[in-house]
Amino acid sequence: MPFTLSLSQPKKDDKASENLYEFIRKAKHEIKLWSNLHGFDWDSTKWPTHHHPVRFCNIQGTYNSPHNAIKDTEKMSFPFVEFAKAYLRYTQNQKETKVFRRGMTAMRLLEHSLIEDLGCADITRVEARHFTAACISIQKFVFKDTDGIGACLQKIAQDISTLNLSVAETCNWKHPYTGANSAYSKNKHLSEKNRIEKLPDDEGLLALAEIFSNGYSSEQDDEDVFISSVTCVLLSAPLRISELGRFTVSVFKNTPDKYDTKQGYLNYWSPKTGVYVTKEVPGVISDNTEEAIKRLKTITEEGRLLAKHYETSDKFYRHSHCPMVGDDELLTPLQVAQALGYGTPKTASCLINSITGNHTLSAWTLNKLWKEVVLVRHRKLNPNFPYQIPATKNNGTRIKMSNALVCLRYRQLSSHQRTSPIFLTPYKLSSYSLRVNGAVQERSTNNVSMSIFLKHGYPNIKIRSHEMRHFLNTMAQEAGIPMEAITRWSTRASNAQTRTYMHLSSGRKAEKISDLKTKTTTQTLPPVTKADYNLRDKGPLITTRYGICLHPWTVSPCTKHADCLNCNELLICKGHKRSNDAIIQERNRVYENFIVAEQKINNGEKVANRWYEAHKHNLERLDLLVQILYKDEIPNGTPVRILGSNFTHEDRILNATNPVESASKKTQLQVHTTANYHVDVLDCIKLLSED
Repeated sequence: MPFTLSLSQPKKDDKASENLYEFIRKAKHEIKLWSNLHGFDWDSTKWPTHHHPVRFCNIQGTYNSPHNAIKDTEKMSFPFVEFAKAYLRYTQNQKETKVFRRGMTAMRLLEHSLIEDLGCADITRVEARHFTAACISIQKFVFKDTDGIGACLQKIAQDISTLNLSVAETCNWKHPYTGANSAYSKNKHLSEKNRIEKLPDDEGLLALAEIFSNGYSSEQDDEDVFISSVTCVLLSAPLRISELGRFTVSVFKNTPDKYDTKQGYLNYWSPKTGVYVTKEVPGVISDNTEEAIKRLKTITEEGRLLAKHYETSDKFYRHSHCPMVGDDELLTPLQVAQALGYGTPKTASCLINSITGNHTLSAWTLNKLWKEVVLVRHRKLNPNFPYQIPATKNNGTRIKMSNALVCLRYRQLSSHQRTSPIFLTPYKLSSYSLRVNGAVQERSTNNVSMSIFLKHGYPNIKIRSHEMRHFLNTMAQEAGIPMEAITRWSTRASNAQTRTYMHLSSGRKAEKISDLKTKTTTQTLPPVTKADYNLRDKGPLITTRYGICLHPWTVSPCTKHADCLNCNELLICKGHKRSNDAIIQERNRVYENFIVAEQKINNGEKVANRWYEAHKHNLERLDLLVQILYKDEIPNGTPVRILGSNFTHEDRILNATNPVESASKKTQLQVHTTANYHVDVLDCIKLLSED
């Protein structure tokens, strides 16, 4: 439970100092957050946390690699560092988050502004102007997250005032990066160059697509399969690269939707929303997504088996290269190396020495190796086992490594080192990012690049996983998908956040607006080639639910507005069940309306006379038609056609202006012989009769 402070209002400097001392004391001794993590020490300059390690360095120290030791000139100054540690532990004890490093950047900037103004970083003397100076430094040190860091500075100002840690009032200070000055608003006015930079490189996507395609025809190592398959999954729905660690082996589902059409989904627990989400996969990539998930399952299957063994057994894991000896039988040095997954006894002795402090390879059995070497190394590599991620207050549902889609063995993605058959490694973001961003890694002997593009002969190419989210959101905007749907698809908190991920060019936006505001012009289509014709469906006639339409569509459109059963250009095939059922259904509807109209006439409503006559006429014709269609004397497949006055709205208008006396033709039904029609019509009749 988070502790609370009951502090009196400070009246002088020494009271603020007393409150600060008490605040630091309680954070150091009463809050137990992270104290159970390996390597945690209050006085250390680097703390392990529930997410990423945090370093207590000044603003200059952020430019150096986090893997290097912090120099004395880069350490956060005393006593400000004590406040920073206490404040970080205090706020994270209230609610654990994954963006606390943004708050650390805010504290570094505040320390910088205090030193520049006062010569020392004394938090008890902080004033509103120091927070303003820290906000100006956000742009000075080229931090892009102006809104987030500004919000953290505002929260620090409020907490300092609430906890009475300063003699000045800071609770009313507001950061300036809001409204028109926010990053969300400025994103609307990004230059074309900046918009393009937020999208993935076309050549990079094509290169990864080629690597993925090669997996259908050639054998690939696990690194190629992992990177190309993960890229495919990232292009299937707007994902965060960290969410892959929450994918189970059954993350992809391909089930019929409400229209009975196959639809692919990714189903997993989202830490952003705190619920299970179901993300639709566009049909154009769904098959590739299913293949990518299948490949990831294949390369991680052995890892899941190993994870299950760690969970359920205390015996040595019998991998394919394990010596075929008893669990308590003495091993030779070569057998020790084989059991540990090494090629030579020398490399095996290095591992044993790092754990036991002794290079000897004698007197080892499989049971002894498992308990004294393998399990010790396993716990160090996987501190959260059987899970990949640590348990936190807001971490939600965790999955075991034995059920995780991405369950990797140690060094499995290395292209030049042997995959360990007995050690697991949790999924890390760097497993993907280091292989696609082209970053050069500093090693003890030389600098190396893990770029998959260089490996396959594509120089000067790099991408970032987050660019896929920008790409999918932009494509969704291009397709006209509503903002709310894109926000839900991307599992974001608001539409304002979604707007920062949309990067349609100004020219394309102008085209879309022009298409909505102006009339479209008729374009002359290119002629159909012979190859195009051979690919198209064939058919000279149009069929309706009632039969074949004989209307010359090249001459004029339908003049009956699809009122087929009142048209003498309808040709019905006797015995075609679906057409006959449709006619009977229509007859029954007319009969219902005829009965209602008759009842209204009987009740004295004269306005129903016209509808009564219309329904009576239609009912007589349809009853006659049904009788013909079910006459046993007429064989199935015989064409039946309605004859009589072919009423159209055009005729009605002409007759109203120029009345012409004409004898009305009584509706007739005619049974035709096959000689009366073109061979194409007869072929269609034949198909209907067979159906």
